Amino acid sequence: MRCVEHDMSIPTCLLLSKLRTAGYTVFSGVPCSNFGDLFDQVAKASGMLAVPAANEGSAVALAAGATLSGQRAVVALQNSGLGNIINPITSLLMVNQIPVLLLLSVRGFHERYRVSSKRM
Repeated sequence: MRCVEHDMSIPTCLLLSKLRTAGYTVFSGVPCSNFGDLFDQVAKASGMLAVPAANEGSAVALAAGATLSGQRAVVALQNSGLGNIINPITSLLMVNQIPVLLLLSVRGFHERYRVSSKRM
């Protein structure tokens, strides 16, 4: 597979290769432009499953079910959707100690918001 650079910090094919090596086979999330290429490549990959979700909580629930069935799962979401998974994380994943990898993209970042790292 040829690795093509996109707007992501890491080329999609490299990220997918590392996730595959780590045993991740199920990917879910709300479709967005940031992870569109990732989901396209997962859908084409043998032995991997991409499941679009209607909302972030559904993606977490799907990933939890995949994990309970013995697979390793990834939930890809935008930072703006993080608030939508607080309850599923705390009442499903944490209570039942279900490991799920969360990939968050930063939407709308601008250099001027990097206040915490500036020297005063």
